[in-house]
Amino acid sequence: MFIDGQNSTTSAWTDSAGIATFQSPGLARGLHNVTFSSAVSTLYASATKHSSITAFQSTNLSVEAGTIIVGKANNISIRLLSGGVPVPPSVVHVDVGDQSLIDVTTDSSGRSWFIWSPSNTGSYALNAKFLGDTLGVAGFRSSSNTTIFEVVSLSTTNTQSLTGGSQSVTLNTAQGNAQSPNIPSIQVSFPSIGYVVISLNGIQKGSVQMSNEFGVNPCAVSVFGACIPAPFLRIRVAAVLAGVMDLEFTGNVFRDVALTASLQDLVPSDLTAFGLGMFASSGIGLIADLIAINMGASGLGPAISAPSVFLGMLIAAIIAVVTGWTLSPSRATRLSYLEGLILGPVLGIPGIVVGMRNVTLPYGLSADFAVWSQFWRIVQTAWILPPPISDPWSAAVMVFGFALYLVIAGVALLAASVF
Repeated sequence: MFIDGQNSTTSAWTDSAGIATFQSPGLARGLHNVTFSSAVSTLYASATKHSSITAFQSTNLSVEAGTIIVGKANNISIRLLSGGVPVPPSVVHVDVGDQSLIDVTTDSSGRSWFIWSPSNTGSYALNAKFLGDTLGVAGFRSSSNTTIFEVVSLSTTNTQSLTGGSQSVTLNTAQGNAQSPNIPSIQVSFPSIGYVVISLNGIQKGSVQMSNEFGVNPCAVSVFGACIPAPFLRIRVAAVLAGVMDLEFTGNVFRDVALTASLQDLVPSDLTAFGLGMFASSGIGLIADLIAINMGASGLGPAISAPSVFLGMLIAAIIAVVTGWTLSPSRATRLSYLEGLILGPVLGIPGIVVGMRNVTLPYGLSADFAVWSQFWRIVQTAWILPPPISDPWSAAVMVFGFALYLVIAGVALLAASVF
């Protein structure tokens, strides 16, 4: 057995069923390439099998909070550790009882915070769950924590001094706050390079992160039974938005790409506004396509064109969200517009995967399909062609901009359902 190209000095005999069992050696956390080779005998030639295994490390999740006051903004702290050491930035899902509350992303210290404002007093079970490998962090086992919190009312005591004694009145009531304007606030922050967090009114709702993994495959190609090693580089872009979408792009440089996306059911109530959202998404995709094509033709190269595509998509997405929000006369119109803005980019994904090009779709979706299919063709071309034509990092930057656009529009959709 060879692990990451090194002989583990471990061997085993097969049983009557041809099965050999190996004792796993101590491995560092993460992904490892394993090669099994059988010995040559007078009857059988050598056989080789390659596979990947992940060595996992246990994690511990803790939840902390002070007194939880009904109707108030209570700060809840979460920390994710492994052997007392912070786990790299990861997504933690939080439920209250059987109701989903929020997805948060821990920082480099393993901490994250969110605001909880319960509407009633009583006992609540707050469940925090780390589902394991997220945001490109490999090799950590899932963990969970269930904490029971007592939600109480704020106690206010008013004491007045009177002649010959005192009068004390205790009011156990929820304390109201001044009403803020009915305008949502969306914040985009950059905790680290390749990591973006999007918040709604100070509460984290979604994130986009790009990560990479480099190593050596000890048996990338087998020639006449001999293993030929080769380096590999894997780039991953993950976008998470609780209750709206999950998107993951994984690519092995110079080889293949994989893109998966799950989206909540979108049922627009205003088809006109939905069509306008689709039209706006076509404009964003067209901007990305034109920047990539024109800059590529000018000879500036992908190192300049890819960041330009990223910025162009980001600025166009913000303008589209703000404009649609401002001009929509009602919540239903606003929701339908944003649904169209989100669905448009996703349409191009099956176009590049299955090779469809000229199709006819209802509600003017054909334009979105064509524009975003072209976007994914540009990404795929930059990814799989041999160097120096290709530039996988630039392709990944374009995918990162695409994912960030979707998450911003998705957070706006969450806001539109409340405000």
